[in-house]
Amino acid sequence: GVDVGRRDEGPCVVEGRGRRAHPERTEEPLVESGAKRQTIRCNRADGRRPVAGDIACCYTGLRTAHARLLIERPVVRCAAVRMDLVTGIVIVDGNCLSAQERQAFARADGFANSFELLSWFTEQYGRGDFEGFLTEGRF
Repeated sequence: GVDVGRRDEGPCVVEGRGRRAHPERTEEPLVESGAKRQTIRCNRADGRRPVAGDIACCYTGLRTAHARLLIERPVVRCAAVRMDLVTGIVIVDGNCLSAQERQAFARADGFANSFELLSWFTEQYGRGDFEGFLTEGRF
């Protein structure tokens, strides 16, 4: 997976989802090319979220001998995300996304479509509700 840290306070993982539910899904090229413009993470225990203007440092292989920096990019937006992993409803900053908006949302996160995104989150977090945040970067 890919890990994102903040330069000013050490590692602030906002990407790097642990085990891969889809081993064939490699995020590194998507991050480096700019195809993956956002990341979705579950809420942190300390409640900290990135804010616009933070510098997101995107790494791969953290906590291994093969760690490397992929890119650095400014955070342009952080928004609350809630997904009902049973019904497929996606809510960003209180706005329920239409079917077309869900597709664009999934593609911005490096998935082929919303079904793939929701399947990935279901495999990672189980059925039910997912609550977290979206971080968007500028390239």
